[in-house]
Amino acid sequence: MPDADLSTPPTLDVDSPSESTGSARGGLVPGQTWQGRYVIERELPASGGGPVFAGVRKEDGVPVRLRRLAASADSETRRQVWQALSEPPLPGGPVLLESVVEDEGRVEVWQPVEGPTLEERLATAKLVTEEVAELVGPLARSLAALHERDLVYLQLSAERVVLADSHLGDARLTRVEMATPVEAGGNLVSVPTDVTRVPPEALGLYRMKADEGLKAWDWWTLGRLIQELWLGHTVMAHALGRDLPRSNEAVRKHAEVMLKEENTKDPRAGGVEHMTDLPVQVKTLLRGLLTSVREARWGAKEVRAWLDGQTVPERYDLPRSTILVRFHDEQLTVAETAVRLLQPQHWREGVAWWAADTAPTGSLPEVLVKTRTALHREREWLEEVREAAKTSGFKKVPDEIAHEILSAVAWVGIAGGSTRFRWRGEEIGPDLAADVLAEEDGLERLQALLAKPVITLVKRVDANSAWLLDTWARQIEEVRVLAAKHKWVGANAATQAKLVKLALTDAADLDRRFAEARLKYRLSTDEEVQAMFGAPNPPGPMLAVLALSFESPDACGYLTHEAWREQELARLREKAEGLVDALVMVDLIQVLKRGLPVFAPMWVWATCLVLTLGVTALFWPGWTGLGTIGGLAIGLLVLRRLLRPLVREASGMETEERWSWAAAMNTAIRRGRAALGGGSLTTAARLRTALARVNQDMLKLAGDAEIELVAERGTDDRLRYAAWGSWLGLVVVMSGVSWQAVQPQWSPGWSAGEWRKEFEALAVGFGLMEPPEPEVEVVKIAWPHPTTGEGRGVTYEEREGATEAQRARAEAFIAEVQRLYLPESLGGIVAINVAVEGVGGAELMLIDVAAGKPLNGLVYEMNYLPLRGTWMKMANRDVLFLNGL
Repeated sequence: MPDADLSTPPTLDVDSPSESTGSARGGLVPGQTWQGRYVIERELPASGGGPVFAGVRKEDGVPVRLRRLAASADSETRRQVWQALSEPPLPGGPVLLESVVEDEGRVEVWQPVEGPTLEERLATAKLVTEEVAELVGPLARSLAALHERDLVYLQLSAERVVLADSHLGDARLTRVEMATPVEAGGNLVSVPTDVTRVPPEALGLYRMKADEGLKAWDWWTLGRLIQELWLGHTVMAHALGRDLPRSNEAVRKHAEVMLKEENTKDPRAGGVEHMTDLPVQVKTLLRGLLTSVREARWGAKEVRAWLDGQTVPERYDLPRSTILVRFHDEQLTVAETAVRLLQPQHWREGVAWWAADTAPTGSLPEVLVKTRTALHREREWLEEVREAAKTSGFKKVPDEIAHEILSAVAWVGIAGGSTRFRWRGEEIGPDLAADVLAEEDGLERLQALLAKPVITLVKRVDANSAWLLDTWARQIEEVRVLAAKHKWVGANAATQAKLVKLALTDAADLDRRFAEARLKYRLSTDEEVQAMFGAPNPPGPMLAVLALSFESPDACGYLTHEAWREQELARLREKAEGLVDALVMVDLIQVLKRGLPVFAPMWVWATCLVLTLGVTALFWPGWTGLGTIGGLAIGLLVLRRLLRPLVREASGMETEERWSWAAAMNTAIRRGRAALGGGSLTTAARLRTALARVNQDMLKLAGDAEIELVAERGTDDRLRYAAWGSWLGLVVVMSGVSWQAVQPQWSPGWSAGEWRKEFEALAVGFGLMEPPEPEVEVVKIAWPHPTTGEGRGVTYEEREGATEAQRARAEAFIAEVQRLYLPESLGGIVAINVAVEGVGGAELMLIDVAAGKPLNGLVYEMNYLPLRGTWMKMANRDVLFLNGL
């Protein structure tokens, strides 16, 4: 085979055959030349895989190594290793020069990696902080490069690392050609057994599976190497307090104790706890590389991040028996995996794992099923939750929703208290409920979450979340019961979802919405809604229902403050106009009553005319008297005819309605009552007072805005003038008649009493009045109305300023009482009606019969006239109503 170019390694697909067979050692004899190209200098100590010789290439004196391998499985393994190392070439690694097949064997020739070893470099000095990263960098890159080629080194030690140019930053691995290939499901291979260097998982083993997990061995040995270089000896010797070699029996026994980790209180297998005053960076590196659990140990990725100055988490404190689950390129504990499955970015994956009929390979459920010697609690909890899925509480729940809920319950239980219960990746809270309810089937999902079986399970693993779920369930039920009473709360899913969302809304937010609504709305015209809206401090469920009503203000009858103000002003204006209309009618009624000479019914008017003519004929005989009365009658008759249209118009009589003065009066009374909403008519004074109050209310309601008040109106002045004028004319005419009647008997010396007697005698003589009854002495009796104390409350209004007529009636009543009853028997308070005739209701004055005077001079107005003999409670006194004695 021709010489190989050192810069371009040969292709190794097919070994080259040799032309000569040589000896049993393949012609490799010290002092001789092999194949005419290589001078064999000496045989090196055995290192496995066949004898190795040092030599040089004759052409240029380049140092080489030669090895004769017998045809075997190991020979094929070496060939595979060289192939992996050469395609592409391993940076800083050995370079294969030739591989020659001869005599059922093969000879390999390569250019070795040479230089002073790390052991020689540091024989006189320990590693310092600045040198750690400098050394770790090239070693980590070499190990990573081997691992990328599916090779593991397994032999890392200070004597197997050489320093090119004696520089730590150019450290290189030697004898990498003896690396071990790995593959998925690899075969058993021999491994080193030095307990001072092997990782915990290799303790007591001399053969292990050559799979991906074997790569963790190299990172452990890198940690042991840095540890030894830092201490100057093994950590076991450091722990024993003596500088002992690794071959020492005490050192080896202590190494076995450390690797077993039988006592959880003792330091971990890595022994980093024995190293005091370690810089933080170095300590983190060692804890990461010397982690007992193989799957949690640092690898190329973590070491690269550490070299870049990043903060890298380490799992050193995990006991070696810890079972890890591979999750998205991370090795996590069972509890940590459960926590990840509850997070927003992974919860769907957790649901898929739970829902699968067969646990997916590598999933948490599969780990729990396959791990028989540990994780009993987690496995039992998983089975318990699966049994809960078969209960009646989940029969009507769709599988998709049940899987979502039960998987979350399962994972939070397995997490072992390291996280709160999370559903769909979120902790239980109003935001989560709002997001779920926004989905089409969100209401059904939330109802399933709040089922009692779920809350019972959650309570086992997260009491706080269970309490919150139970509180939600109660709040929702309270709100639903309250909302069911109102027809405007629809039964459709969208409305119910809104209601549930509001039931779970924060109390402060509901209070804020309520306060904002109070600022915007004055009231609701819906009585049921107003009963809630007007409550001073509505409870939480009521606030939730109100918040829903705020979304449909029109349907719920809400009036803004401005709309209510306008509506109230309109109502008050309507009321005021009704009072004005009633006042006009009352005024008209008074005018009609006062103007009897022109407004009385015809039969009354005609009767009075006949009587007047008769009196005139007696006292003023002749045509002059009759002509005067006749002229007056004609004038009044014409005036009555002229005033009829005005009265019809003022009273509101329909055009087609048959005319009569009584009909006009009745129409006025009817219209007056209608203007007051069907109530009884009252006095003009009371109507004016009520109108003033309504106008005042309008001013208060309007605030700073200018409004037009409702002004008082009266009846047509022409009717008023006609009423007074008719009386004036009648008085003038009748005065003339009276003058004619008394003129013959007039005597300037008569007194007023004599004039009165004379007139009464004349009237009796003409049959115009009954003769006076003879005066009879009155025998006084005891007062028959003792106070009973049984007065009942009545409704009335007080006003001051009794009229002269009213006071006169009171004095007349008092005089009559004193005339008829014994003074010493008088006692109590009596109410008498002093109202003007024709006015509805009653106007009462209270009389203190014992004192013989009005109680207080006030007038008490009532809408009706009490029955005689009624005891009432007025002015905080028991009062007896007597309408006359």
